[in-house]
Amino acid sequence: MNRRLAAVEHYWLERIDADPLVLVRCFYGLVVFAWGVTVLPDLGRIYGNNGLAGGIEFGDFRIVSLFRWVSVDTFGLAAMVLMLAASAFVALNRNVRFTVPLTAFLFTSFADASVPWLIGAELVMILFGLWLAVFAVLTPTASQGHRRDTTGSRGQMPAWGLRLLQIQIVLAYVTTAYDKLLGNDWTDGSAVYHALASDTLRRFDPPAFLFDNAWLIRSMTWSTLAVEAALGFLLLWPRTRRWAVLLAIALHLGFQVFLTLGFFAPAMTIGILSFVSAADARRVLDWRPRFITARTAPAQ
Repeated sequence: MNRRLAAVEHYWLERIDADPLVLVRCFYGLVVFAWGVTVLPDLGRIYGNNGLAGGIEFGDFRIVSLFRWVSVDTFGLAAMVLMLAASAFVALNRNVRFTVPLTAFLFTSFADASVPWLIGAELVMILFGLWLAVFAVLTPTASQGHRRDTTGSRGQMPAWGLRLLQIQIVLAYVTTAYDKLLGNDWTDGSAVYHALASDTLRRFDPPAFLFDNAWLIRSMTWSTLAVEAALGFLLLWPRTRRWAVLLAIALHLGFQVFLTLGFFAPAMTIGILSFVSAADARRVLDWRPRFITARTAPAQ
């Protein structure tokens, strides 16, 4: 019994490199910033009195919505500008103990006030923002990944901040695959056909030969289902983790290319990045374009 408790404690509380969570957090800030930029030009048409969200009841997250207490028409623009500023700080890994909760709160406020067009992407981003905000508030500043040590690492942090994101992603893939197995469209191999034939889902008209080849459609459907089912396990196994991360990102990019799914691919990538190794996360965070490194290199 003591061994089991020790194993559970080790899983959640062991000290690990902060670089993967810093990568996740920076990408989260970038995605929220991009979401806000796309919404900003249509802010009045979406949230105004006569907009899509006008007169609509708030969703399940209303309890943490700014617009429960103030009018969207009056404070919507100011809140959006503040969210863009806060998410930019998050993307730059600056003042995260304050800017991450602020970004998550404001994003949830906007997403929850737009129930008519709220889709999976916003729900995923709300959940990831919640975990990141909780970690930012409860974890000491020294464990937030601000400073580099002599090895180049961004310090150590308790593992639970990363574990919450990883469990969320694994459960998403496993439960999604299970739900699809219960339906007819995925088991009979026609799901891809219905998606590509939908005027509201498809991004552009697919090649005609896709609809003429039933086996190709079935193969695409079943392979997608197989990949989603396998990812929940491949991401957990260290030997396959790196390839599983690349496969998961490629899968969602494929969805994004052919289907109009909003920010779903970037939203899922936030969680997928929690499986990136510390060394790989460090390489991504330290990457700079050549013209920048050339300018900042010391003169010979």
